[in-house]
Amino acid sequence: MRRSMDAPNRPPDVEFSSICELYGHFVRIFMDGKENPHEFISKCGCKITVFDHHFFHMVKLQVPGREKLFMRDEKSTILSQNEGFGEYTYDAHRARHLHSAMETLVNPDCVYRTEGLRTANRVFIKKYNSLPYSFTAALIGVRDSGLKVPVIAFPVRGTDLKKWVRGAKLFP
Repeated sequence: MRRSMDAPNRPPDVEFSSICELYGHFVRIFMDGKENPHEFISKCGCKITVFDHHFFHMVKLQVPGREKLFMRDEKSTILSQNEGFGEYTYDAHRARHLHSAMETLVNPDCVYRTEGLRTANRVFIKKYNSLPYSFTAALIGVRDSGLKVPVIAFPVRGTDLKKWVRGAKLFP
């Protein structure tokens, strides 16, 4: 890993005041403002495919009392919720750092195949010049079809990085 002074500054936080606005940021950042699916190639050569329902995972969107959300059922409600968040809850830490998550997927410093994760098997890591969370970890899952999709991303303290970088180093 690079020293902190060599690391780039963390991209600015995403600012939003409604679930519709947050979803709009996700579509702009992760899907280049386009319809499903959106594909891009990471610096490590990994082709990553993003669908609109990955929004749920990337911001940990939930409705209390409901086990699963499906975009086909939620999209119209999300798009119509221009003020506030209605019945939705989300992880503000993940949501604020959507730019960092995407930058980590596009330009990782390193990628590990980390075994023992429930829904992912690759961890993309990027170091930023920011404290207390100097790193971002972005987890990628490989579906039966071979598609590589985002599962979750979050800022990480350097002291907590060890558990994410165990396993085979795939890049560089």
